[in-house]
Amino acid sequence: MIPSAKEVEHARELLSQYFRPTRLASAESLAQRSGARVYLKIESDLPTGSFKPRGALNAFADLESVIRATCGWLQRLARRSILNSKTPVCCLKLALIFRA
Repeated sequence: MIPSAKEVEHARELLSQYFRPTRLASAESLAQRSGARVYLKIESDLPTGSFKPRGALNAFADLESVIRATCGWLQRLARRSILNSKTPVCCLKLALIFRA
């Protein structure tokens, strides 16, 4: 499903609260082959080295029950349970990311 312009703008506003903009790099060889300006979005600049937190935050943003559940006792329990692991836990409403 292709998002509407309104959905894209909503996602941009939400994500800008938690992530700095990623840089764009000109892709000259692709531009030459396609005859168009082509840019690559460098998501590896994010602290996570991945685009995945942006997608996850945007996907969960409209799920009120998930947000409530991840910001109270469940969030604290999840944090305690990962102290001996490398699994990140995110409390979306508070924008807290815990790493062991």
